[in-house]
Amino acid sequence: MINLFLIINYTLISISFLSFLYLDLKHREVPIRFFKFSYMLGIVINFFEFLLFFDFIVIIILLKIFILIFVFSLSLLLFILKIIGGAEGKLFIFIFFVHPILFLNLTVIFSFFLVFSSFFVFFFIANLMFNKVFGDNFSFVLFFNLNLKLSILKKTYLKSFYKFFDYSDLSDYIEKKYLIKSLNLIYNFKKNKFQILCQIRPPLIMFVILSYYIVFFLK
Repeated sequence: MINLFLIINYTLISISFLSFLYLDLKHREVPIRFFKFSYMLGIVINFFEFLLFFDFIVIIILLKIFILIFVFSLSLLLFILKIIGGAEGKLFIFIFFVHPILFLNLTVIFSFFLVFSSFFVFFFIANLMFNKVFGDNFSFVLFFNLNLKLSILKKTYLKSFYKFFDYSDLSDYIEKKYLIKSLNLIYNFKKNKFQILCQIRPPLIMFVILSYYIVFFLK
């Protein structure tokens, strides 16, 4: 019985993940109605899990509530630090809401957030190296020459979290993926193009989903 339940559970979770991932990659936004449906699905999953596999349902419900409060606290911290947005926070809670409590503990939760944080850091280190070696380093040099008061730390931050977008491609600009942070045009002589500074909005939901599968299936 438990194997059948787990198969159904992980199948429904994966279907939800695919919906979230598609919307995130295309729009960097997941409408609230998708989360409402997913949470309703989670209630059904939890109902059958508690009914089929536990005798002391009240204790299990209290334990699940504690886990969700703990996950919410970690998500809120990441949100305050501006590492994640509201959609990622909702997805964190959804994951630990629907995942079988038989396989949940604090070690698993911390491992999940550690893997997610590793994806986040790696993405921006890769962007930093790309900007420095292959990408828009020349534009950054010009930009820094116009802003001489920037510290080394601030410059490193800008190279990690920002990139220069070709002004000629502004018609293809997607606000959900890139956020214009400066209206000053920089002329990149190497590319012979005007460029504008944009903040990168990484596919964080993809990082969340990958972290889930790594922690729960490859451990």
